Amino acid sequence: MASAAGFVGVPDLADYCASKYAVCGLEEAMFYEMELYNNTGVQSTIIHPFFMNTGMFNGVSIGVPSIMPMLESHQVMKLCMESILTNQRYVYAPGGLLRALQIVKTIIPAEALTALHRFFGYDKQMLTYTGREKVA
Repeated sequence: MASAAGFVGVPDLADYCASKYAVCGLEEAMFYEMELYNNTGVQSTIIHPFFMNTGMFNGVSIGVPSIMPMLESHQVMKLCMESILTNQRYVYAPGGLLRALQIVKTIIPAEALTALHRFFGYDKQMLTYTGREKVA
């Protein structure tokens, strides 16, 4: 399981982003190793969900929730199962916008990407973060 943070850096989530970027790199390297050694029976699916409503990201600020809503875990699980069963390699949730963002970030100037980060509120998402409630 990767994350949207596997291809978009988010302030105050550097460690989380690094681990998700690593998942993406691992999947890509393993995919090409399987191709190289003709292990075509091994498939991989990498899921890139936006924030999920599990408590882990309680309090995060979502800049444009009508475009990028917090996802429910059952939605993502259903998407995972469907994607694995149909051998989809890359899966984005929500689909179109995250995929478009991944493509756009490779072709626009850095200044424009920074403006997009600000528009979607990525630069301030974690300022209101509270996380899960502590269990005594």
